Amino acid sequence: MQLPGEEHRQGLAPQDPRGGFSKIKEAGATLVGGHTVRDDELKYGLSVTGIINPRRILTNTAARPGDRLVLTKPIGTGVIITGYRRGLASDDLLMRAVTWMAMLNKVSCETMLEFDAHSCTDITGFGLSGHALGMAKGSNVRMRMRFEDIPKYDESLELIGKGVATSVTASNLQVAQDYLTFSGRFSGRREVAHRRPADVRRTAHLPAGRAGPAARHPPARAREHGRRRDRGRRPGRRPPGLEFLK
Repeated sequence: MQLPGEEHRQGLAPQDPRGGFSKIKEAGATLVGGHTVRDDELKYGLSVTGIINPRRILTNTAARPGDRLVLTKPIGTGVIITGYRRGLASDDLLMRAVTWMAMLNKVSCETMLEFDAHSCTDITGFGLSGHALGMAKGSNVRMRMRFEDIPKYDESLELIGKGVATSVTASNLQVAQDYLTFSGRFSGRREVAHRRPADVRRTAHLPAGRAGPAARHPPARAREHGRRRDRGRRPGRRPPGLEFLK
């Protein structure tokens, strides 16, 4: 945990560890140690050590043609946080994004393992485009996504229209742009086809914050995974499956 100097951290230190500790307990883990350092900006992070069954390891290089992509959280968190810092996003929008960020991926992960997913990845700093690129290249497949089917915050699109971007939007685009092909208009029914992995313009290059796993399922099981995953979770739009191609 990194804390600012004494003059700036009144009331901060007790709250931050309590929030993190509540999530550790929710995940069924144990906090066994830690340390603090000084920094100009408050930072908090955890290093996790655990045991995994070697027969149940999912990588980001095993997607297959015909699989469906299930996104477990909406993308666009990064631009919302940036917009809030610039005074362009409301408290309500920020808290909606934070609620998603604070939601554990435990239910999604457990459900994914029940339904024979072939592959899995996170979506964080490299955005949807960067992580999709890594999976597509590693699996030697292409991906096709419809813009309207990607779960996202509508407000993030409005912020992008106002010129809001994260510190890594440009670099993410630079990495992925040679692998993207766009078709159709981004209104009405909008289909986006891609040469390698798939994405959607600047939205795709924004980090999604603490996004959940993006799981690749056989088509028949993807829909049921979506239904099972949503049980007991915050109500809202169910992220649909998206398609992998040869």
